[in-house]
Amino acid sequence: MLIAHIYKNRIHEIFEGDSIPNWPPYSDGNGIPLLKEITTTVNINDGYNPVIGEIVPYPLPEEREGFIVSEINWNNTTFEFEVTYAALEIAGEE
Repeated sequence: MLIAHIYKNRIHEIFEGDSIPNWPPYSDGNGIPLLKEITTTVNINDGYNPVIGEIVPYPLPEEREGFIVSEINWNNTTFEFEVTYAALEIAGEE
């Protein structure tokens, strides 16, 4: 089976196993890591919404003419990715 290691509501790693391991808590006090069997396509850095128990795919930002993607951040309160765009500056234009 494929298992996703979820840490701070993000997919930290994906590995194979016969069963879900019984890992001890993290020493930094952040609690027990969430290990979840996955049956769909997921990727490292995808998000995880613990309220509904679903993976939130890392976004493919839309193309916007005259803009570039400035940042993609995970909001750990709303369990959504936030995409920020910046105006594309063309050399020689002011």
